[in-house]
Amino acid sequence: MVSQPAKRGNEATNAGLEAMEQKRRDEAVVHFNTALDHYEAIQDDAERCTELGTFALLLDQAGFPDFALIASQEAVELDEQLGNLRHMAEDMVTCGNAQLHMGNTDEALSLYRQALDVCVANGDLDNAASASTNIAVIIGNQGEMDEAIRMMYQSLDYLNRQPHPATEIVTRIALTQALEMEGRPPEDIFAVASPVAQHAIELRQDQWDGLRGPLEQTVQRYVQLHPETNPTAVKRDYLSGIF
Repeated sequence: MVSQPAKRGNEATNAGLEAMEQKRRDEAVVHFNTALDHYEAIQDDAERCTELGTFALLLDQAGFPDFALIASQEAVELDEQLGNLRHMAEDMVTCGNAQLHMGNTDEALSLYRQALDVCVANGDLDNAASASTNIAVIIGNQGEMDEAIRMMYQSLDYLNRQPHPATEIVTRIALTQALEMEGRPPEDIFAVASPVAQHAIELRQDQWDGLRGPLEQTVQRYVQLHPETNPTAVKRDYLSGIF
């Protein structure tokens, strides 16, 4: 049964999100502050932990990483007290995302690494894939591309054993970009990218752009290596459902 503080927190959160939709950010901040106070007043530790974790995720996605960081840090502490390792890893990733969105790359990387260790030890492979891909994107941007590519392949291995479509989409797009940037064999890139087609309905426009852009370059490289073919045939044979 949902407690009264949780209900009031949910109402304040919804009011804040509505204010954001109407571009009234200052009003949204007031509502989110109120929501955080209500969630922190929940007496039951498990309920307080769940509500704070959900609140943190919503607020980070809404563009309030500072609120998200406060809520997710509290959730992580409660997860540890409750012994809920899966939720602790999820909340660590949310905390890492908030740090990353605040420009704190080193702190984010540390949190993702902690989350990965917890997930692997707990057999929580879909969350391990999320943490591994997040780490890979950061270290790839820092110039450690070989290790980043290795980690993203490891993420796909985790997801093969414990699927999670949203994480698979992000991982395959990031890996496609990295492999093309490194000039890896086109066949390897096609093998990574082509399964995304089965999730086509779930992709946002920015994700389509992030996938198709590098693949256009890959297709052109393939045609240069195989002049007997043409781009249309390559897309049909290797990337059906993506173009």
